[in-house]
Amino acid sequence: MRVYFFISGLKQSGKTFVLTRLIENLSKEYPVMFGSMEFGEDLYDENVEQQQLDGSFDGNIDNIFTFDSIYDVGAIIAEIRLQHKLYGIKLVALDSMMRMTNNNPDLKTDERRISEMFSRLGKLSKELKIPIIVVVQSSKEDLKSSIISVKGSMNADHEAYVWFHLMKTNGKDNEDEMRTVIWNKNKDTHKHPKQHLMFVPETSDFYRVEIDEHGNACKPLDKYRRPKAKVIETAYETIPATTEEESDFSMPTF
Repeated sequence: MRVYFFISGLKQSGKTFVLTRLIENLSKEYPVMFGSMEFGEDLYDENVEQQQLDGSFDGNIDNIFTFDSIYDVGAIIAEIRLQHKLYGIKLVALDSMMRMTNNNPDLKTDERRISEMFSRLGKLSKELKIPIIVVVQSSKEDLKSSIISVKGSMNADHEAYVWFHLMKTNGKDNEDEMRTVIWNKNKDTHKHPKQHLMFVPETSDFYRVEIDEHGNACKPLDKYRRPKAKVIETAYETIPATTEEESDFSMPTF
């Protein structure tokens, strides 16, 4: 059985946040591989260092093996094979398909080139018996089709066993921090279970929430890390407030 997954969504829907949190959690127990083609391994390492300093990193950096500057699908497959052999990689995460290339001269259309990329990665997942997760940027919010609407290739076929589609709950609000996740286990069933996620910018976390009839978050369904209290230092003596106030930052009460 293939263990091949997609995380799809429009630009700035939170795909990379979900992917990096997933590999960081798994890295606590297993060696994982992150193909950081979208923003590079140096920037990823800097982000991890900053998260370690502020206490928001929740993984084992020694178990995360990265690469960048490799874009051809054949070279990526060779790198996955090598790191799997050297380090016993248990999961591969690739961000993103938009950066991957396929130089097969026999394929004349984008659809065929992308379809072959998906097929080769799916076969590799089955061969090595490890999950491979690919971030895919959608061209539109098309949830009725079993075919991923890949940006740059509307009709590329895929062999994903499960795909997760992230979308803003309120698409017209650029500041909206709620996400709706639609996932499909079998691309032929057209069944799309829905879950709602809340994004916490201070810890870069998503967690599941229950929503009320107005579409507002009313109850957390997962444990989540509360942001650290913001300490404001002053060079003068403060005057006690006349009303009772909270001294630290707290999440909204559900």
